[in-house]
Amino acid sequence: MNKYPFVVAELLSTENDTVSAYFLGLISAAKIMDIETETIPDESEYNDEDTLSKFSNSQELKASQENEMTPELPPPFSKFIKFLDKSIPVNSTCAGYFAKVLKTLFFFKPEISGRLVFHEHFNTFKNITEHLYSDSLQENLLSFLKLEPGYFKHNPKDTFLEYRKELVNKVIDIVFRKAKTPLDESMAMDARSNAAAILVSLINQKAIVKDGDEIINLVLSEKNMARFFLSLDDADFIAPLTNIIMHICDYITETRAPKKTLALLDLTNYTSTKPPPEI
Repeated sequence: MNKYPFVVAELLSTENDTVSAYFLGLISAAKIMDIETETIPDESEYNDEDTLSKFSNSQELKASQENEMTPELPPPFSKFIKFLDKSIPVNSTCAGYFAKVLKTLFFFKPEISGRLVFHEHFNTFKNITEHLYSDSLQENLLSFLKLEPGYFKHNPKDTFLEYRKELVNKVIDIVFRKAKTPLDESMAMDARSNAAAILVSLINQKAIVKDGDEIINLVLSEKNMARFFLSLDDADFIAPLTNIIMHICDYITETRAPKKTLALLDLTNYTSTKPPPEI
């Protein structure tokens, strides 16, 4: 069995500044050998807060400077992202490797990888919605749609809202995707289920979704709500739509329905209306 994809995925998903900087196009291959690696101070040798604080500050400054850099085009990432251009269905093992590398890049260098995905390579990246039969790629897409604030050490200048809304619309379309060659019934069912799971996750976790109100308002638009309810008569769509509608109802109940409270019972002046039992 060919182990090269596994080895490459392990190397590229390493949280290493030099590897990620080269892969994202921040430095050229010719400059790699000139880089002085800054390592984390050994706490046993430098057991003082000042040394560790200086190192931490230098890393924060470095991250801030990187976010202002423009990738040298075309970075190796440009070839990597073309995996999503492959015809359906992609190899499930390779999809897992791809997802692992992309997830690490986004967590490790969120703002830079975000710019590459949404600006330079969005026409390719949006093809990820065609591969939602893959659980790994579904998780990838959800991470980019949510843009959790915790991923950003600094307040992002761009939250890629319009691109993310376009992806949400594509996810909704997948909920209504029927099987057709080369997507067999089993894979179409997986795609519909995973698409529904993405929408449910966005609804349930709106508080941590960047621009959550606008994303959820898109899902709850009159057009989409009509599609959800009017398609319930199709047996292929009952399972994913029931999941979506149930969570939409819960969300509306919690956020929009008036909350009625019961008056507290005054036990100090309480007298029973029932006669005492006869002995």
